[in-house]
Amino acid sequence: MDMALSKGARGELLARQFLAQNGYTIIHTNYRCKIGEIDIIALRGETLSFVEVRSRYSSTVCHPLESVDWIKQWKIKRIAELFLSRNGKYGHLKVRFDIVTILQEGQRRTLQHIPDAFR
Repeated sequence: MDMALSKGARGELLARQFLAQNGYTIIHTNYRCKIGEIDIIALRGETLSFVEVRSRYSSTVCHPLESVDWIKQWKIKRIAELFLSRNGKYGHLKVRFDIVTILQEGQRRTLQHIPDAFR
């Protein structure tokens, strides 16, 4: 993996690779709008997933999942609404909010995909 990538970018790359290996088609990465950014928008079957990626490189800080608080969830939902309003071809799909966590401790890396992590 390219060491020039930031830790966040490395985590997003790992998440994209994981999702692609598990049958997802990556529609968009780092989708930005006035509200904020969503890391990955992916399609699998009839479900469009808005995916937040959270990486941590030490267990001394909170688990990556804990960092997706209600404010971040609210922003992701608003970004998804905006994306869908601008991209009508996806309007018929089921929408889901997923989180991919990556915890790196030394040489040990744990990646977890939490589908439908919040509503």
